[in-house]
Amino acid sequence: MTLHMQAENYILSQIKDGTLKPGDQIPTEMKLSELLSVSRPTVRSALTRLQSEGYIVRIKGKGSFVKESKLLHRSTTMLSGYRQESEARGLSIITEVISLTECAAGEKIAEKLSIKPRQRVGMLKRLRRVEGCYDGRPVVLTTVYVPMQKVPDFLEYDFTSQSFYELLSQKGLSVKNANRTLEVVPTSKQESQLLGLSQFDPLIRIVSVGKTENGSIIEYTESLYPASFSSFQIEIDN
Repeated sequence: MTLHMQAENYILSQIKDGTLKPGDQIPTEMKLSELLSVSRPTVRSALTRLQSEGYIVRIKGKGSFVKESKLLHRSTTMLSGYRQESEARGLSIITEVISLTECAAGEKIAEKLSIKPRQRVGMLKRLRRVEGCYDGRPVVLTTVYVPMQKVPDFLEYDFTSQSFYELLSQKGLSVKNANRTLEVVPTSKQESQLLGLSQFDPLIRIVSVGKTENGSIIEYTESLYPASFSSFQIEIDN
């Protein structure tokens, strides 16, 4: 085993056994060089490999830090709300409602919901955070549109604690089928401010159209996830 691989394995073992936790600063090249009895270029090579493999982040003028692992989402495969998905995995979700309002559907939203333009729709915009993750930064910004004709009391609910999908289920409007599209998109100024990101940070956008058992469209949703700490599980059946 080469010296830089030995140095890489030493640092990696400390990350994996929890000695070095996400956000912890890794000892300097000089300290690691002395500790492992190898040259600084060898340590630098090991750190470069760990960075390329996604274990650490190197910040100019500050040093190297253990990178927080990406949050795995199953939003592409589950017919449930984000809260249900997260709580099923033992995660505690904090929800902030940005806006809850009624408006006239523009052409795009009307087409997605299969209704006429100008028909009244409810719009819910929420930020979700996972307790204890990413220094409290949001992990997803979601905007939901629903025909007011189908959910006339939509604006009366407290969606900081009420699950949208559970609300639909209570009304006999459970989502039984969804068409979802995933793409990488740039970040707008407003989105970067809400998500605590730079405008140079890309987003993963998932667009979803949900249908009830009889095939009627009940919701159109756009969800934006920071690409830097989001990954997705996609299941394919034969």
